[in-house]
Amino acid sequence: MLCTSKVRVIKSSLDHEMNPYRVGVVRMKDHNADEVIRTLEDKQKAGEDLERGELLKVLLISLMEGETSQAVRIKKSLEILKREQGKLEEREVLPVESVLYALAMKVLNEKEIREVKEMMRMTLLGQLLMEDGMKRGREQGREEGEFKTMLELVQDGVLTMKEAAARKHMSVEEFREKLQELKLG
Repeated sequence: MLCTSKVRVIKSSLDHEMNPYRVGVVRMKDHNADEVIRTLEDKQKAGEDLERGELLKVLLISLMEGETSQAVRIKKSLEILKREQGKLEEREVLPVESVLYALAMKVLNEKEIREVKEMMRMTLLGQLLMEDGMKRGREQGREEGEFKTMLELVQDGVLTMKEAAARKHMSVEEFREKLQELKLG
């Protein structure tokens, strides 16, 4: 179990009825984020590639003790990952970026998230999310265009509402609901 640097009381066991549960605890307060960042950046500046175990450290930087804010630590983590992008396989970078993103959502406030957002766009995860968003936008635009065309054909008297709904494989009621959903009718 990981405990952030902010946890004051650590609980490593839980007694439930007759079953005691015990977990190993790693307290992140015992690790200095600023030192870890410096070490990783120095290694990268020296032209050395990060090892897989060091990627785990990149993830945990935001949970460690340190002088810099969590927002700065997450930005530094993203910078470190960005420099590794061409050296590591996508399947290695993507999970790290995903967990870092999830941690950022948990530990940062709205203002800090907005500051980090631009950097996230430049990561592999950010690029994939952007592509997915654009694809969905195109699909929604295409769907909206089809319904708008059908509505115009109904308004021009070329089709009845029933015929337009049938072309979209819908009942008239479903067709009207979809028009309202798309703010077309």
